[in-house]
Amino acid sequence: MSGQVASHAGLPGVAAPAGLSGRSRWRQAALLSLAGAAAWAPLAQGSAFDGGRAGLLLLTAVTVLTFTQAAARGEVPARPGVWGGVTLALIGWILLGAFQAQESFGAQQQGALLIGALLLGLSARALLTDPLVRARFGALLCGVVGVMAAAVVLQRLTGGFTLRADPAAATGLYYHPSHYAGFVTLALPMAVWGLTTGGHASWKRRSRLTLRVLGGVSAVILAASLAFTHSSSLPTALLALGLAASAALWRWHRWAGAAALSVLLLGAGTGAWLLGSADGQRRLDRLMGGTQTKSVSRFLQERQALWTIDRQAAANAGVLGVGPGNFIHVAPQYRPARATGSNDHAFGFVNYAHNDYYQVAVEHGRTGVTLYLLILLLTLWTPLRALRDGRRMDALAVAALCGLLPLWIAGIWDGNATVVPGTVAWAWLLMGLVVSGVQGRQGARMSDLTREVNPR
Repeated sequence: MSGQVASHAGLPGVAAPAGLSGRSRWRQAALLSLAGAAAWAPLAQGSAFDGGRAGLLLLTAVTVLTFTQAAARGEVPARPGVWGGVTLALIGWILLGAFQAQESFGAQQQGALLIGALLLGLSARALLTDPLVRARFGALLCGVVGVMAAAVVLQRLTGGFTLRADPAAATGLYYHPSHYAGFVTLALPMAVWGLTTGGHASWKRRSRLTLRVLGGVSAVILAASLAFTHSSSLPTALLALGLAASAALWRWHRWAGAAALSVLLLGAGTGAWLLGSADGQRRLDRLMGGTQTKSVSRFLQERQALWTIDRQAAANAGVLGVGPGNFIHVAPQYRPARATGSNDHAFGFVNYAHNDYYQVAVEHGRTGVTLYLLILLLTLWTPLRALRDGRRMDALAVAALCGLLPLWIAGIWDGNATVVPGTVAWAWLLMGLVVSGVQGRQGARMSDLTREVNPR
């Protein structure tokens, strides 16, 4: 960071970016701890590894502490903006719900996880504004994705392929296939970003080539691994890959990107249309070629039974909801009186809503889910605002959005964005990246000057 400061300081008439000075130690500490939280998140994916959650919360606490100190010293902007203000309101609402929850220990655990993830998003929004810092952080995320891919290959080669392992075995990083695929939904666009951009234009050619190779190999491995997960999130993970590839093509040639996006949306629309009929569901079964353990029809039947429980629980959740982590305690009150068949998912043990939006509505009430949806809409408004104002989003923000959109769609039938620790943390980190990724004309000019001062 100091080298970048010197480069900007040597240009007449160009001020150094805010927060980049030789005394910005708290800001640098906050960036390091934020990077540590992002790198640790995969270890927090499965509840079989309790240390994963504890480590994530510890790194989050360090990030918040150092970020607060940096903001107090003027090293980073302290104003939260509209997106940050609504996020702070949701944090306050989660705290109120945790205080009145029936089961306080679960409320403290899940409440701390959610609040920590929201604070990571706020920190990312304020800390990741400089183009070079964003590129370094994107390279870190790509590196984490590379470690994920290496772990998958190692597990496969050693016969311990744990993407479908028993949670009690704790033999791998990911104990549940849906949770793994949910994380891959966010990871694949980061790999595509590394492949297609090579990081920052000022980096040396060897560094950029290394990042491209890492991104490309990781994308191939993780996409191929999805076929072994039997996960319901497989379609949305592939959608994330397709969106990221289309966005990369758009940067290369607008018509090629538009054509790829049109084909992708046509395929997604056709898949959604086929869900509406029994014949269409059978076609989807044939199309997926045995990558699922149950038919589409059975999956929808089970989810509809779960959503019936969710609707009843949400309707009786009260103003503040039942409190974070307390869905598991109220859901049994609404399950059916008798099982339908030998393996009725809704009749058995249900630990979360299998729907992000019902999950928030049950645990945090109507106000909580309204705030959550407003944050998602404000995140989506970022690229629209950029287009309206004649500004641009950087490639990292676009890649993050390509992962978030499918994750929010998968939230209709799963809980990756609100329940699974590692994915929750990455989701809010990437939202912070999106909101801070709009560059004005001055930001674009600064990026050009950086390339001039630091040639390849």
